[in-house]
Amino acid sequence: GLPTLNIPTLPDKSWYWVYAGEASQEGVLVLLGSFTTTPSGPEGFNFRQNGAALARLRMVGDQPEVESIIPLPHFVPGPPPTQWGAGLLRHEGDLYVYGTQDHGNHKQLVLARTPQLDDFAAWTFWDGQERSSRPEHAAPLGPSVANELSVSRQGDEFEVIAQVGQQIWRHRGATPCGPFQSQLLHQIP
Repeated sequence: GLPTLNIPTLPDKSWYWVYAGEASQEGVLVLLGSFTTTPSGPEGFNFRQNGAALARLRMVGDQPEVESIIPLPHFVPGPPPTQWGAGLLRHEGDLYVYGTQDHGNHKQLVLARTPQLDDFAAWTFWDGQERSSRPEHAAPLGPSVANELSVSRQGDEFEVIAQVGQQIWRHRGATPCGPFQSQLLHQIP
């Protein structure tokens, strides 16, 4: 069967949500969102993200084990809250870390870049014009997306695939930070 990952629990009705990760010779690094319940909102949706972390995994036989969990200093509580790890793309020696800004009724795509996920000081954030060292300067790249998406290089273009509600969208751009042309691929009945 598939390997199982046991992530330590958090106190007080809080939990981790697993986002994107990257394998290397040293092991696997996985971005995590930490969430907690809230007193408001409909049941099942009464939660909010209250932080982020980076899990370092190692393989023990054929099973992954959590070696350590390190707080990710780049989570922005908001407004709007900004999380990292919706998707990852390795390109020309750098890792492009896609995230989302949560505006309540929609989420917008944002972008960071780093040579290594665990080199927190090297992270830079696209502010719409240039790279900034401050995560709160991350500017939306345009498309509405979800907290989890797919990013790939297709020939000379970069492609983001995301489901938003009942729709699946493809966003294409000439660079990892766009600008993106959006196309509705599928309407889910």
